Amino acid sequence: MAVQILHINEDNSFDLNESQLEAILLDDRVKDKPVVVVSVAGAYRQGKSFLLSFLLRYLRNNCRSDWLDDPRIKLDGFEWSPGSKPHTTGILVWNEAFLVTTPQGEEVAVLLMDTQGSFDCSSTVKEWTTIFALSIMTSSVQVYNVMRNIQEDQLQHLQFFAEYGKLAQKGARNQPFQRLVFLVRDWSCPYEADYGAEGGSTILQERLAVIDKQHKDLQLLRRQIWSCFSKIEGFLMPRPGDKVERDHTFDGRLEDMDMEFKEKLKELVPWLLAPENLVVKKINGNKITCQELMNYFRVYVKTFQGGHLPEPKSVLQATAEASNLAAKERATRLYMEGLENVSGKKEEREKLTAAGKKEEREKLTAAGKKEEREKLTAAGKKEEREKLTATGKKEEREKLTAAGKKEEREKLTAAGKKEEREKLTAAGKKEEREKLTAAGKKEEREKLTAAGKKEEREKLMAAEKKEEKGRRGALRTDCNCVLNTGAILPVSCQGLFLEVIKVLPIVRDHSFDLNESQLEAILLDDRVKDKPVVVVSVAGAYRQGKSFLLSFLLRYLRNNCRSDWLDDPRIKLDGFEWSPGSKPHTTGILVWNEAFLVTTPQGEEVAVLLMDTQGSFDCSSTVKECTTIFALSIMTSSVQVYNVLRNIQEDQLQHLQFFAEYGKLAQKGARNQPFQRLVFLVRDWAFPYETDYGAEGGSTILQEHLAVTDKQHKDLQLLRRQIWSCFSKIEGFLMPRPGDKVERDHTFDGRLEDMDMEFKEKLKELVPWLLAPENFVVKKINGNKITCQELMNYFRVYVKTFQGGHLPEPKSVLQATAESSNVAAKERATRLYMEGLENRPRGKLEELLKTHFTLLAEAMELFRKTPKVGEEEVSQRYLEAMEKELKAHFGRLYKEEELFIQREKELEEQREMEREEERQREERRKIEREIEKERGRQREREREAERQREEQRKIEREREEQQRMEAELKNRKEIERLKQELKEKSAQDPAIPWWAWLNPLTPVAVRSTKLVQSVPETTRNDVMTRVTKKSP
Repeated sequence: MAVQILHINEDNSFDLNESQLEAILLDDRVKDKPVVVVSVAGAYRQGKSFLLSFLLRYLRNNCRSDWLDDPRIKLDGFEWSPGSKPHTTGILVWNEAFLVTTPQGEEVAVLLMDTQGSFDCSSTVKEWTTIFALSIMTSSVQVYNVMRNIQEDQLQHLQFFAEYGKLAQKGARNQPFQRLVFLVRDWSCPYEADYGAEGGSTILQERLAVIDKQHKDLQLLRRQIWSCFSKIEGFLMPRPGDKVERDHTFDGRLEDMDMEFKEKLKELVPWLLAPENLVVKKINGNKITCQELMNYFRVYVKTFQGGHLPEPKSVLQATAEASNLAAKERATRLYMEGLENVSGKKEEREKLTAAGKKEEREKLTAAGKKEEREKLTAAGKKEEREKLTATGKKEEREKLTAAGKKEEREKLTAAGKKEEREKLTAAGKKEEREKLTAAGKKEEREKLTAAGKKEEREKLMAAEKKEEKGRRGALRTDCNCVLNTGAILPVSCQGLFLEVIKVLPIVRDHSFDLNESQLEAILLDDRVKDKPVVVVSVAGAYRQGKSFLLSFLLRYLRNNCRSDWLDDPRIKLDGFEWSPGSKPHTTGILVWNEAFLVTTPQGEEVAVLLMDTQGSFDCSSTVKECTTIFALSIMTSSVQVYNVLRNIQEDQLQHLQFFAEYGKLAQKGARNQPFQRLVFLVRDWAFPYETDYGAEGGSTILQEHLAVTDKQHKDLQLLRRQIWSCFSKIEGFLMPRPGDKVERDHTFDGRLEDMDMEFKEKLKELVPWLLAPENFVVKKINGNKITCQELMNYFRVYVKTFQGGHLPEPKSVLQATAESSNVAAKERATRLYMEGLENRPRGKLEELLKTHFTLLAEAMELFRKTPKVGEEEVSQRYLEAMEKELKAHFGRLYKEEELFIQREKELEEQREMEREEERQREERRKIEREIEKERGRQREREREAERQREEQRKIEREREEQQRMEAELKNRKEIERLKQELKEKSAQDPAIPWWAWLNPLTPVAVRSTKLVQSVPETTRNDVMTRVTKKSP
């Protein structure tokens, strides 16, 4: 029985079932034997377990040639079942390793491995990627199971899974994996390439060839696949038959299968497992035993569990993340450069201001020193004058005092004081004038300086704003375009268009041109230009019957939507050009060269336009072409038919999500549900026992695959919500196979008589379901009905948008993930560098250089060690870009540090100058204090002198008073004596009284007597006064 060795948990994690794997690989029979591991992987429900059961039967029959002889035996082994729902989960191996002896005599252990199918609608990208990558890493023969053809998206997925496996192997050399087999199931073009290995080789060479004419992305993808595997082969298998595909009771008996299938199965299994074809598992060129394989399983699973690998994402998620990181990086760079630019100019302004202030300070200091010198000189001179004056005055006073000339002293003192006051007043006024003049000049200088600086600042700011505006405008264009994953997404594209009318031909460089003249001839025709338009477009993978279907839609319109439009079974199918085969046919976008006028049940006449599109994922088209064509189809149609084969797969939903979000982005500001009716048309539905053909069955399948449930992973929920948010109505329709002649006969020309009845019945139901007048959906944009003329304008606008180069570049899942992982690694390394520089030494350029080189080496090492998906050239490009950016950032930082040092130096000089000025001011204050002290001492001396003078004056007053009193006493005595004498004289001459001798009226002869004259004049006057007062 098959044993599940890799379990998927509910939280999307993985567990290795070591005990059961050890029981197989460490069995004593095989543990030391070289091991051959054959694994089958691919999309879900495409017969992988069914095939492995035949491989198991071959090994059980010891690789004998008659291993497939009995047609009645039921097929057992790996568990398989008919149906459309996922069956296998995780990774399984058969519980026994088969010992087989090679032609060289070596005994090897053969292990068969089954894998969970990719792209089922309940699994995440991480699950598919991990399982497929582990399958590639552990197998020696990897069978890649694909349906009907090899498509470009299948190659892209393989490229991604293989590169992811290389990344997980850490340092895997070139061609780390071994034999890869493209097993194309249900190959329907044997007239182009025969079934079997030879036909497979032919198809493989066509699909995987690297040629000069290819786009570089296509070349790179193929080179990467060839670089991963030492040998790549192909095998084409026919259909197993209707019973196998459509009968749920089928149990694997050979008798129920087509003979052609059995013949090729009998060829395929030995081609893979015959002893001479066995490929022993090798890692780094060394053969691996079962025991060693067990160890590798442990290591590989731990690597995937470790969380160090980039998270696998859908193409939209990866593109969104990459474009958002790129937009963030550009916006951050814009901000930093703008900030540095403003900072630089600010520094320049500060430098100029500092220089101006320094010059001003020096001038003011010089002026201040001059003023101070003048003050000190004036004070010195004044002090000297005061000293001299004081000395002179003292000497003079002493002389005058000594002479006793009080009046003279007073006059001189008054004159000296007046002169001194005048001098002091003159000196004060001069000093005050100088101060006022200096203050006025300073104020005037400051005003002029401020005005000049203001004008200079305004000019600088205006220039900065202009420059910043230009740069922001340029970068804003880069950062403006966004896609939505729940996130923002930038892209860059060019345009496309369509015979019938080919309005969007693809030219040699994979760009697009709108064929305006032919499209105008249809849409601007007078019959239809003002009519509301209905646009029905069919899009999907290449070679799956889109043009074939459109030709039936055309026949219906040509028959005026009558019910008997499909009655004649012998008419060839004409209209849109179609042909059998596996090679791409339609290119660009085409519309039928006539818009059909149809009246709706409401009486409105509308123009119906049919649109065909280039099939997605053919091996000569780029992701950009597929994206642009599908997005334009969604944007311009009112009914978008999404043509898928056999079932709805998760990768198809991811592609639809990406194309629709890209269309929303191109529409700029599109509201919720900007697009209209979406129809999932499932071709070749093989499970009518589960769900009936037609619209009802389509609705059932659609609800299963597009339902949003709580149990789903958040990525699956988000994808479905986004799809529902893009379309106003989503429906489904299941179609049966058209028949063997349609699929496998290259002479088939579209006659109904060559088709299966079931197909014709459902075709007759499908076409009116899409195109009956009562089912028409008129094209609307922003809720407004669109006429043909308006549609023409929208075509022009949309194509120009794709041609403009402003949208993010659509990329494969590997390219987008590679870009995302490299940008993320670059961001991490840059953050390490930036955070390290935050703690940089300041003011030490040599240490800063050492820090820069250390951090740069660490950042580059971190970038190299971070696991990244994709080519080494891509990582090298990002590494070089990071190194250049960090060096440029450091260059700016180094200049900033030089300016910082210069500023610090200037500030230190300024501080030193201020300290010097403070010292000078302190010196001046000291001198002033000394002067003030001297002045105090002078004033004290003057007060002492004044006290001495006052003492002297007091002594003099006392002496004068004493002298006066003595004189007065003397006078009184003299008067008494005189009076006595006069009395005596009067007594001698009684005719004359005694006092008459002193009367001024007394005749001179009397007054001039000897007696009178002998009396001093003062005494006489005094006596006379006194006597006169007493006279009657």
